[in-house]
Amino acid sequence: MSEPRPAEAEEQQIAFDVGDLPGGAVGAIEAVLMVVEEPVTELALATALERPVEEVRGHLGTIQQRYADGQHGFTVREVGGGWRFYSHAAYAPVVERFVLTIFLN
Repeated sequence: MSEPRPAEAEEQQIAFDVGDLPGGAVGAIEAVLMVVEEPVTELALATALERPVEEVRGHLGTIQQRYADGQHGFTVREVGGGWRFYSHAAYAPVVERFVLTIFLN
């Protein structure tokens, strides 16, 4: 049996069960949302996690509620048909000062 060629290796899927991860599906969704630059759809998340869209939608609601209280500097929002992390509105003055001080000087 020979080693897979690079093209074949790229086609192989990474096998995992989100239930085996410490944070389960919620933690997996949070991890993905941390790395996306554009909002990601519920369908894309469900496909990547191999979970039903309805389940992912429920987890997104849980995550959104968890971070909505202003105790965290970020929240999760659905914008433009997809989800991603955003800085919490309560921290807008801090973010604005940071951007103006660091990036514009």
